[in-house]
Amino acid sequence: MAEKSQETSKYQFIREEELEEYEAYYKQYGFGQFAEFMANKIKEAENVTVKIAVTGMAGTGKSVFVNTFRGLTADDRDATEAGSIETTAVPKEYQHPNNKNITLWDLPGVGTSKFKKDDYLEKVNFGSYDFFLIFTKSRILEDDVWLAKKAQLRGKKYFIVRTHIDVDVES
Repeated sequence: MAEKSQETSKYQFIREEELEEYEAYYKQYGFGQFAEFMANKIKEAENVTVKIAVTGMAGTGKSVFVNTFRGLTADDRDATEAGSIETTAVPKEYQHPNNKNITLWDLPGVGTSKFKKDDYLEKVNFGSYDFFLIFTKSRILEDDVWLAKKAQLRGKKYFIVRTHIDVDVES
């Protein structure tokens, strides 16, 4: 049984119970029906909703990223407003252009006068997101680490995205 645990531990996104279900189905019905079974599982997965929070400090490029992800420029009618000083005042949802089940949430910058760390998590409904993109520029700062730790405590995955690298290289 120890061998089985090692074998399944390499699958990050499939729980052991799911693997056991797949194996049992395959043993009972064979390959022909298993292929159809897996096709149905894939269809189910396509209907899973994913809420991605775009967070970090003010002025790191969060709103610009949301626009770019949606295929928009700052001049487009449906573009989110971008700026370097507390432009985003409330969390705002934007749908992925090709998959209605994936949404990006443009969150206000953490550690600003309106969104202090003391109440940031509550104000932006931090626990409601499935994944976090934590934007930073120049270097990783205390607030970036704080956000990453808060995501980890909730069992959420995250990426830290470093922006403005071109400016740093030019300097």
